[in-house]
Amino acid sequence: MTRIDGVDIHFLHLRSPEPDATPLVMTHGWPGSVFEFLEVAPLLADPAAHGGDPADAFHVALPSLPGFGLSGKPDKPGWTPERIAQAWVELMRRLGYDQFVAQGGDWGFSVANVLGSIGAPTVSAVHFNMFPIFESMEAIDAQEKRALERLQASRTTSRATESRRFRARRRWGTRSPTPRWGRRHGCTRSTSSGPTTTATRSRR
Repeated sequence: MTRIDGVDIHFLHLRSPEPDATPLVMTHGWPGSVFEFLEVAPLLADPAAHGGDPADAFHVALPSLPGFGLSGKPDKPGWTPERIAQAWVELMRRLGYDQFVAQGGDWGFSVANVLGSIGAPTVSAVHFNMFPIFESMEAIDAQEKRALERLQASRTTSRATESRRFRARRRWGTRSPTPRWGRRHGCTRSTSSGPTTTATRSRR
């Protein structure tokens, strides 16, 4: 635990046995915690012990976002991804890393993206396991073109699914019909009068 910018930041730190390992900070998303990384962190820190190349080793830092896990809860708004990224730079400095790489998904993507904009020499590279797409994006080669086409197709499918759900809600009022999966597996439509509907699996 360390206090940065007025908030207690909880973190896990796994140093690699490899002296030349690359420092890495990984940021979880919402809802989530550093527990997401507990299985992969030892593999990253000591790849040789798991049949990997020692040259691929990382010193791993796993901070909890402010207000998450054991980190303190900010008493004022303003903890944007930019502010959190600066806190991570300070955390890594305190751990002895003046240069590092970053990884994240979901809200962790937002933080890692800002770290990437800070750039060298502090942040030498970033990796995302979630990547939002925008209409203005343009591919620079055939591989990126295929990737953007797949992402656009996935987003189109998601929009179509949401549209069907919206039309179903309008037909049924605040209640949605039990999906076919639910009928097959013994689920029933909730009779609550709330704005959303949940299904519960029957116990046998």
